[in-house]
Amino acid sequence: MLHTDDVKQRVSKNLLDLNLSSSSTIAARPAIAAPVPNVADANTIYLGYPIWWGTAPRIILTFLDTADTAGKTIIPFCTSGSSSISGSIAELHAAAPEANWKEGRRFSASASQQEVDAWVASE
Repeated sequence: MLHTDDVKQRVSKNLLDLNLSSSSTIAARPAIAAPVPNVADANTIYLGYPIWWGTAPRIILTFLDTADTAGKTIIPFCTSGSSSISGSIAELHAAAPEANWKEGRRFSASASQQEVDAWVASE
């Protein structure tokens, strides 16, 4: 059962971050526990995330703030039961404006491995 007042649940944590993001930089950019992967040698970054309340989780913005994405091609993809990817795109682009953003894709929870593989192969 989902308890939106339980701050230990992912959805509740993200709602708290969203509610505080306009007044608290810390809430808007939670720390990443492990070191951010070095993307220096990568030309293309597939950026995957779940859509939470119409947007990407705040930690995705932390990654974009931390990783050197200048000149990199970023291809976003997400999972969501109902929201489109479009609500998250402007915020992601603003967090890494120096990247070359490609059109993203939303996958439903029932997407098959074959569907995802076919999409990756088409990029």
